[in-house]
Amino acid sequence: MRPAEEALVTLRRTLVEQLEAAEAAVESLRDEIAGIDRALGVVSKGDPLSPHVARPSRKGARLSMKDLTLEALRDHFPEGATVNDLLSCFSERYQRPDIARTSLSPQLTRLKEEGRISRSGMVWHLNNADAGEETK
Repeated sequence: MRPAEEALVTLRRTLVEQLEAAEAAVESLRDEIAGIDRALGVVSKGDPLSPHVARPSRKGARLSMKDLTLEALRDHFPEGATVNDLLSCFSERYQRPDIARTSLSPQLTRLKEEGRISRSGMVWHLNNADAGEETK
């Protein structure tokens, strides 16, 4: 391997490790917030947060990217969606701006290989078997 190529491979490996550590830290913070929300629910007898406290969508935070994609297609895009439509939906409706196109594309491919979604041009569609089901 040439020195320039080796340097780029090393840099990429380092960045991937940093990204994984950052994602783990975000997940840890989400867990901590969820714990605080539960504690507030106990202390305030079912009203965990006042309306003045912003909170992330718990549903979007706990869904896997595959489940989030299936839910978004089912609930928000019955006629299908582009990758950009899905990313906007994740950010705006599920408070998940952390999902990058480079992470979503492999998940879309996996869902397609599983027969759960299909693609027509640039538009992804939910297949019939998943159109009316809740994902787990």
